Order: sequence, then structure tokens, then C-alpha cells
Amino acid sequence: MFPKTKFHLIDRIGKKIKVVNAIKDALNLENVVAEQKPVEEIEGKYDFVVSRAVTGMQDFYKLTKKRISNTNNHAMRNGILYLRGDDAEQEMQDFKQYYKIYNVGKFFYNSFFDTKRIVYIPIYKK
Repeated sequence: MFPKTKFHLIDRIGKKIKVVNAIKDALNLENVVAEQKPVEEIEGKYDFVVSRAVTGMQDFYKLTKKRISNTNNHAMRNGILYLRGDDAEQEMQDFKQYYKIYNVGKFFYNSFFDTKRIVYIPIYKK
């Protein structure tokens, strides 16, 4: 779908990465790299860090903000896209950086998505 976009997928669990690599190979995707690694070991710079909620936002922000590239190539500023449940608003109350919450249910016509939120945090580099 996005042949010019490079995807770097990581997870601590090797079984998940094996499945991702099998799918990547079956689909002949050349723009995907999948590795079994914790985020702390990643050294690259990325336009976006996309994740499901794996920890609290404060901790996730600290782990990932330095991995966001200074060079912006998109209409949307580089940053973090984080899938949360409907508790996103409550968790973000004390967050000091700018953020925006999107209700996923507005984009998909399935009740499963009604409680899903995407928190977008643009990273402003100086």
C-alpha cells in the first residue's frame, strides 16, 4: 500500500516477529524490517513511532521522543501515534506536551472501534 515507505517493526516477543516475517516474506514486502528488540536498543530516526498501548504515555514518550526525525516530510508533523482505549482522555490530563485524541470509531463502522482512541503527539524539535 505504501511501497515508498520504510517500516521498522519491533517487538520483544520472538514469536510475534516470526509471524510478521512470515507475512512479509509471503507478500514479498521489501520495505519492511522486523526485529525482536526492545525500543531501548533502537538507534534509528523515524518520522512516526506507531504503537498500541504497551505502557503509560509518560514512559512511552520518554522512550520514543528521541527517535523521531527532525526532518518533516508529511502534512502531519512527525511524532507518536499511540492506540489507547477510551481511557485516553483521563491518562492524558496531566501530559505537558501538545496532543490530540482521535476517536477511531468515527472512521470505522464497527462497534469494536467505539472505545478505541489514537493519541497523536507531534514532536517539536528546536
